[in-house]
Amino acid sequence: MAKVFLTLVLYLFSASAFAGNYCDVDSALASYKAAVKRKNIGDHEGAFTPFMSLAELGMAPAQRQLAEYYLEESRVENALEQGAMWAQLSAWGGDREGQEIVKRLSSTLRDNTGNKALVLAQEWMPIKPLCGVAPSVEQDDADLKMAGRFALYRGDNVEDETFNLFAIKLSEALKSIDKVAPQLSPLVDLIPAFEVVYGVGSDRFMAWDKTSGRLLVSSAYLNDLGERQLAYALILSVQREVYSKIKRAVFLDPIALNVGSFSLYGSLYGDVKTQRFLSMFKEALLLSNKLPVVLHDMVYSLNEIHYMPGSRYHKSRLSASKEFAEYDHKRSNPSRRMAMVFKRLNFETSEEILLQLVRLGYYAQQHALIEGYRNDTEGKSKEDMILKALEGNGMSAAALFNQGTANKKDLVEAWDKGGPAKDKKMTCAAVYAQVKAAMTLKVQGSIVSRSVKLQPCTKAREAWNKYRSLKNEK
Repeated sequence: MAKVFLTLVLYLFSASAFAGNYCDVDSALASYKAAVKRKNIGDHEGAFTPFMSLAELGMAPAQRQLAEYYLEESRVENALEQGAMWAQLSAWGGDREGQEIVKRLSSTLRDNTGNKALVLAQEWMPIKPLCGVAPSVEQDDADLKMAGRFALYRGDNVEDETFNLFAIKLSEALKSIDKVAPQLSPLVDLIPAFEVVYGVGSDRFMAWDKTSGRLLVSSAYLNDLGERQLAYALILSVQREVYSKIKRAVFLDPIALNVGSFSLYGSLYGDVKTQRFLSMFKEALLLSNKLPVVLHDMVYSLNEIHYMPGSRYHKSRLSASKEFAEYDHKRSNPSRRMAMVFKRLNFETSEEILLQLVRLGYYAQQHALIEGYRNDTEGKSKEDMILKALEGNGMSAAALFNQGTANKKDLVEAWDKGGPAKDKKMTCAAVYAQVKAAMTLKVQGSIVSRSVKLQPCTKAREAWNKYRSLKNEK
């Protein structure tokens, strides 16, 4: 890989008396939290300026803070109109408390004041921070390109042509944000950098990488007919990141839902029945309470479900997998255990969906074990080997390392290469768990029948056939 010779020179200018120099999420959040502290000690005037600068960027929690200030503290002549305007803007931005304020005001404000506030909110436009990269950028790296002012890094397995085309696609999406979400468009400037990660078919993964701070975006967005969904997804990713790091703020995500410890993420493509996905999976999760503890715990070994079926807005409607859903073993980690649903929901029942969650949850449990094996092979066994060597027993040390880690190392390597789908023993154990769940729920699950038929799993097949025969006799 070529060495990196890149000098990024950011120059930040103040766009108004209030606009702040916010060109990344961390600085914006630091300013917001500092303003909240000032407000909590009664320094409302000191908190006003940072809240205003963040509100001018389209940051809904800050807009709600301004609404509260104007409605509760300010004595300016048009305080009610200003308060109602900022409340409306925060509500449009998905802030739950902002929406509650709007509801309260609708029954208390005079019609003319409310109408003026609504007009002000409709005509309001954000102020963009002037974040830019100096035109004299020296660049010699095959794994880095510029998309507008943003750095775009290449992820693993992303080919040259894909990388080049994605840089163009991302640049087009960034240019279109003013049209797609005009009142929220400056939020995209809070993204410090992008990384394109390998994706195929209907995969539309997008997430923040905690280590690098970059926004990871699937290369499969290249299959979109336009750039509108990608543009809005960028804004949505910033909103989710901002709200995830603010305690007193709840984001009413238009295509996502939290059910206990689960996060369900729908699709932005209007033809794939996202609301049905959210409703059916919520029902399935609630139904999991009827399962035995062992099976219930399998389901809740997952904590994220992403809905990614093919759409007419894609160049090809081919999904990223032949399976209804898959456990994403490559992108998941100990704190983020994700499954991807690649088939569009049509006539599936909540019971059938729950059976899928049992299978995927079993894989998530196995992933946790694999990570434990990975730590064992890289940690404890090496420590034991060193201790044995220090005792002068070199052969014992070698035997301990070889015998104690060989099998675990093989399992880790097999998982990294092919995931659970390539492990027959693991696959059959997952199917057997589905059989047990179906028997508990007393359903003739077509998904189980299909899984048992497709997989050479003797134990699961025998248990399922026996259950079906007994059920038919009754």
